[in-house]
Amino acid sequence: MTPRARTAALLVATGLLTAACGSGAHRASYGPVPAASATPTSGDLSAPTSPTGPEAAATAAAQTEADRLVGLVDPPAGSTVVAQAPPSLTGPAEQPAMSNLVFGARFWSMPLSFGAAQQWASKQQPGGMDARGPGFGSTSVHGTVVMLDRIYPAPTDPRWSVDELQLSIAPHDANSSYLRADARVAPLDQHPLQDTTSGPRVRVAAAGPCPSDVAGAVGVSNPGQSDLDSMLVPAGGPSAALVCRYYGNGHGNRLIHTWQLGPAQAAKLAAAARAVSLAHDDNVIRHCPAGFGAVSVIAFAYPGRPDVDLWNTDDGCTFGANGHVRNDFGGLPDEPSSAPSS
Repeated sequence: MTPRARTAALLVATGLLTAACGSGAHRASYGPVPAASATPTSGDLSAPTSPTGPEAAATAAAQTEADRLVGLVDPPAGSTVVAQAPPSLTGPAEQPAMSNLVFGARFWSMPLSFGAAQQWASKQQPGGMDARGPGFGSTSVHGTVVMLDRIYPAPTDPRWSVDELQLSIAPHDANSSYLRADARVAPLDQHPLQDTTSGPRVRVAAAGPCPSDVAGAVGVSNPGQSDLDSMLVPAGGPSAALVCRYYGNGHGNRLIHTWQLGPAQAAKLAAAARAVSLAHDDNVIRHCPAGFGAVSVIAFAYPGRPDVDLWNTDDGCTFGANGHVRNDFGGLPDEPSSAPSS
């Protein structure tokens, strides 16, 4: 599951409500690319360092996907391939602010006026993909449009956080225009992020009680449970769970609500935690809603092993963590729709 789909899928899977202001659907920030930036051709703008092992395999797979996307473009009859980026299309109109993107690009000269090229581009659905919006992005100089572009997101794939094709057109002369196709793919890092924030941690038993406050705490502790180095919660269904919700918004971190969950509700919440992908983007600029310190502590009881605690932030850039690993972005829905509460 990709970060953009996480929160929606969790809500569907559990039938629970979330108090988080953030959403797993957030994507990397976009911004203009300076004209002086390097011209991407197939593979020449991948990460500056050469990855090895699983990272190399992921990068190679992303390059294959980028080449596939560019190969979906079917230029108008009579178009000719251009070896280098045209002067009027020296770079993509925009691209994600990410360092792990893999690129593919191709260029053509089309025997169409700029107006005819715009009509042609408006009808394109490469590989059956729909454009992100109904119109074009545009670039103007002194009030004259000099470039139009459209972005086509590929169907969701759990290997990528960005997977899209951009078509850009620019005028050449009265009877011809240029076409540029850019594919951008960002492979997700499959190694879980470590929950290593320094500071006090809490340990809560599923039988209760909830601590009266968690002021100053940075997370939970699950000592001696090395299997949690690769997962948020263990496989299998818990027998019970306790949810402790704590205030934020300048009111300290005092306890405001407690839920005691039986096996069915606890199993739904644990299944939601298992469904959260620990894959993540590297070196991504995120823009998050305001965070005021609201947090929940969830304690699961499992037969034959110590209780498992989760730290679940409820505002800002939400995430879940267990003292060993954490997910990148998107907290769990932790407020049961029907369960004993206090």
